[in-house]
Amino acid sequence: MSIKAKRGFWLGVREVLFIALTFVMMLPIYYLVITTFKTPYDATNHPLALPAEWHFEGYLKAWQSMDYPHVFKNTLVITVLALGGMLILAAMASYVLARRKSRFNTVMFFVLLSGMMVPFQMSIMTQYKLVRALGLMNNILSVVLIDIAVNLPMAILFM
Repeated sequence: MSIKAKRGFWLGVREVLFIALTFVMMLPIYYLVITTFKTPYDATNHPLALPAEWHFEGYLKAWQSMDYPHVFKNTLVITVLALGGMLILAAMASYVLARRKSRFNTVMFFVLLSGMMVPFQMSIMTQYKLVRALGLMNNILSVVLIDIAVNLPMAILFM
């Protein structure tokens, strides 16, 4: 076998393995989507089969029980405000950290990196107390500010 033939063979083997891996990775997603259209009996007795009858009542019930337009509006507002605030603050901070070479900036960079090492779940109680003290309970602004604070170190590092 020539070198070119060996490379082609191993390339084919890799492609087959990656296709098989793709099917394995997509199986839970397929199961999740297909199960939403089944009755509980079909979901337990025939988990991977296509539904005999397609049922959309679950989606209708979910749409009626939740106020999706309101939820979507809240998500959009939170995302736009948090992303905008994060981009502005991260751009300013990363510019200063990248352009000025001083001991203070080096220390600040490592403080930001150490902030990324601490999981934000460790400070949930502190965040709750802070939000309550600021009078921001049940307010979108509190979610935006916490989202900015949690993701700002990573945004600065990326910039």
